[in-house]
Formats: sequence, C-alpha cells, structure tokens
Amino acid sequence: AKTANVTLTLPGPGPYAILIRSRDAAATGAYQLFAGDAPPLPAVPTAVLRHGEVTGDLSAADPVEEGRHGDCYSFVAAADVEYDIEMLSKAFRPYLEVFPGPGCGDQSLSWLERGGSAGDAVSFRPPVGGVYSVRASSRGRGGMGAYTLSFDDPDAD
Repeated sequence: AKTANVTLTLPGPGPYAILIRSRDAAATGAYQLFAGDAPPLPAVPTAVLRHGEVTGDLSAADPVEEGRHGDCYSFVAAADVEYDIEMLSKAFRPYLEVFPGPGCGDQSLSWLERGGSAGDAVSFRPPVGGVYSVRASSRGRGGMGAYTLSFDDPDAD
C-alpha cells in the first residue's frame, strides 16, 4: 500500500474541496481518505542521548502531540540495567515519555516509574536491550521554553 500524508491548517471554517489523483495517470483502484485530527507521525529523534546533560528548547517549530510540543532523543540501552532520565525547566512543567525503537511513536512504555518534584523523571529498566527513545515535552498544552535533560547511563561510569 502506498500512503500520502498532507498536514495543513485551514484559515477558518468553510467548504473545501480535495482533489485525489495518482502520480501514475493510468493507475486505478480503491483508496481511503481520512480528514480531521490525524494521529501524529513518529517523531524523528532530535539527537542521540549520551551519559550526562543536554539542553534543549521547546518551540512552535517542534512536533506537536495532543497540543504539546516535544523533542525526541534516542539512546541505546542494555537489558535489565536501570537508566534514570530527568527533565527540568523553569519555563513549563516537564513531562517525559519513553518509547521502544528509534522514534517517538504512539505507544509509550506506560509501566515506567515516575518521580521528580521540580520536573519529571523516569527510571527505566528495559526487559530487552536495544534502541529506545524519550520524548521531552510539557504536561500542559502549549508549554514552550528552555529545559535540561539528564541521562544517567550506568555503563558510562
């Protein structure tokens, strides 16, 4: 199956027309059209996390999911090793989500232990080794500004 995605913000209410055609003029066949609030595409990692701290900035240019801007970072984790990730910000209330694989898709690992009083923190002990990703965002819609993300990799000590 071939897929085409178009994301746009319309200037306001009103009638709109959508023209659907194939790049191949001779192509025929069934198709599906979805309009409305579509699920977000998995975010491509902003950077690879290494042991230590990284600073970032949530802005209007970042991908949005459920009204929250976010940055996506990937990292390599060993099986049954505990990783601590913490996010702090003075500009907004931080929120972290961890995802399996090299992108921040739609299936976060909801079983993570949460903590952090001044920000958000997760303790993560993956059952299998591999690439994981963390999405740094805000708890509330529209939160933007500077943040610090700390990643504790026990293998780096």
